Amino acid sequence: MSRPRFSKDYRTYGEWLKAQPRDTKYAKEIIRKHKFFPDKSLSQLRNLKIGDFDLSQTAWKTLSAQDKRDRNLSLQILREMRKGENLSSILEKIGKRTEFAVKHLGKNLHKSEGTWKVTKTDTIQLKC
Repeated sequence: MSRPRFSKDYRTYGEWLKAQPRDTKYAKEIIRKHKFFPDKSLSQLRNLKIGDFDLSQTAWKTLSAQDKRDRNLSLQILREMRKGENLSSILEKIGKRTEFAVKHLGKNLHKSEGTWKVTKTDTIQLKC
């Protein structure tokens, strides 16, 4: 199955990226969002609010019961990645998708040179 067209003018993200200098605030935001959601089109990325997908900075007491379970699971992912495990192997073991990790780890999870990395420290709030 082929990937859908990126935008009206550009078939792929790569074409869009090479079309002109991408040093504006808008372009940097699209590039950042594309790192987390590479399968989305330009219009989807434009309308995407990272805050809706980033629960890492949400206070523990405001999370739902399911989100609390998910936060604990995401912290387990974070610990295992800091020990040297690969994100895809961890997610395969627990039966989750990359979007799950991105949603719950936020800026603590980033892509560098094609591989997912985690920060050395974080400020994700645990149970109070």
